[in-house]
Amino acid sequence: MLGGYGDVHEIDIQTSKMMLRDMGYRISGFFTALDCGAGFGRVVKEVLLPCFGRVDLLEPALNQLNKARRYVPQ
Repeated sequence: MLGGYGDVHEIDIQTSKMMLRDMGYRISGFFTALDCGAGFGRVVKEVLLPCFGRVDLLEPALNQLNKARRYVPQ
């Protein structure tokens, strides 16, 4: 849960997006991402949804999963 931080910092968002962009040649052709340990959905909202057409969530805590789902289109 991001070490107790309430949100994802912009530098973390940009670095994650840069990593996905740089690794694109290895993951090109994939439309779906899997967020393992989705937590409250901060990373899915800021990083994964802008890069992938679909994101599946895997989170054992139901209350966190329900909060993360609000960012994922049904």
